[in-house]
Amino acid sequence: MRIAIIGFGVVGKSILAFLTNEQGKKFVRAADLLVWDARPFTKDEEQIIVSAGARVVHGDCATLGEVIAIADMVFTSPGVNMNRYKQYSYKIFCELDLFARFFDKPTIGITGSLGKTTTTKLLGALAGIFKK
Repeated sequence: MRIAIIGFGVVGKSILAFLTNEQGKKFVRAADLLVWDARPFTKDEEQIIVSAGARVVHGDCATLGEVIAIADMVFTSPGVNMNRYKQYSYKIFCELDLFARFFDKPTIGITGSLGKTTTTKLLGALAGIFKK
């Protein structure tokens, strides 16, 4: 299964790290991972990708559409606009989808731009897990 990681910021790095750890290796071979970004990769980023056994795909060598078309699964960073690729929606996922696939404990997901810390503290207080 060929997996593309689109965007190599915090989320992209996190997805690569997970997919190349012991649990992720049960799901995919590192050689089947492609990492694409529209911006140029730094030397350190390229080293991280290559060290993980994945392939670097430069945005000036392949378009986003080309990478999505050849991948079986696509994990995107939140900042990447995927509106032009709705025909591929069946294979486009986010980091929360990956988390949900591997984590089988009861979970509350708190997402969004504002209020995550406050909401987390409130839920923690309600659950009695935070000390005053």
